Amino acid sequence: MTATVLCVPLTPPAEVTTALPGTVTTATDLDAAARAIEAQPEGVLVVLAPSLEFDDVLAFVEAQVALRPWLDVVVMRERVELADVRRAVRAGARDVLEASDITGLADTCAVLADRAARRVVPALVAPERTSRGKVITVFSAKGGAGKTTVATNLAATLNDRGAARVCLVDFDLEFGDVAITLRLDPRKTVADMLAWDEFTPDAVPTLLTSAGPRFDCLLAPVGPGQSEKLPTALTGRLLEHLAENYDYVVVDTPAGFTEHVLAALDASDHLVLITAPELPSLKNLRLTLDMLDLLGYSKDIRSLVVNRADVKAGLTPADLEDVTMTPLTAHIPSSPDVPASINRGVPLAVDQPDHPLSRALRRLVAERLDTDRVVRGKHRAPLFARLMRRKAAA
Repeated sequence: MTATVLCVPLTPPAEVTTALPGTVTTATDLDAAARAIEAQPEGVLVVLAPSLEFDDVLAFVEAQVALRPWLDVVVMRERVELADVRRAVRAGARDVLEASDITGLADTCAVLADRAARRVVPALVAPERTSRGKVITVFSAKGGAGKTTVATNLAATLNDRGAARVCLVDFDLEFGDVAITLRLDPRKTVADMLAWDEFTPDAVPTLLTSAGPRFDCLLAPVGPGQSEKLPTALTGRLLEHLAENYDYVVVDTPAGFTEHVLAALDASDHLVLITAPELPSLKNLRLTLDMLDLLGYSKDIRSLVVNRADVKAGLTPADLEDVTMTPLTAHIPSSPDVPASINRGVPLAVDQPDHPLSRALRRLVAERLDTDRVVRGKHRAPLFARLMRRKAAA
């Protein structure tokens, strides 16, 4: 259960403490609050009273969040000004509320406590591993096919409630949706690697955001233009490092063969190619397969997945395979439960394990993605050969 540290110089009103979840520890100043946080479990929630000096509050929040990126802090103010909200959020606060808004405080704390219950802190020191994990890249050449939905639910399926260590990487660097799909706060993103002079393996855990037990995410940048500055060379090294520390690394990609996508393909042990049961999407899948052939990626490491396969689009399964000229691996049904699960921030594979979508993904994992079934690198062309083919295709 989440514990709460309430920092307030005077005895708080009963309605305030009643609104807070878990065991409430009262601290009379920021130093005492820091000591209380130190003594609490990782799921601690901090509420800072409006009577505290605002500049001191900002410095406190920034320092505590730097030490514990998973910390949830709510700042109370007598009157909420937009400029104060911006400064507090920039420092790392989750929310800024008026002191009189007790109902809002209770609602915010309930949401944060629920999120904390589903979250674990990424391990700063990875456990020893005897084998390299498997990199799985999810790709679609056309937007709107449901690629991120498949990637998040696939990662959750591979994680299987904490049985395997999984890292979901959002390499849609311009318009990544993993953070909002899983209701995660992107305090740290892949853009933070821009501050590195060279690849720094020990710093990788500080970039991660936890989405559940043994389930971490590396989120896409939130600012415009940051993706253009990220060196492509870091992409491959990052994925190789993650594969050494996780059982599975699932990579969500943008629609297009960008340099970062190509680097992810080079590092991948399996490609999950997404299409929708519509002619434009199927045509783009066929072009994708031709491009992969040209670049030398083996057919044996590809799974072709039709998302929303049961939509009545006038195409039979045989029609789909005629257009793609390739057998399809999996069919994922459409469902109104999918957008509902996205709005809740909980993958359907976790929330409803017996849902048809969840069962379809489990079959895909069992038949094509199980680590024990595929030897890493067995089907991949040498990097030099791929580079030569890529140069010839340019």
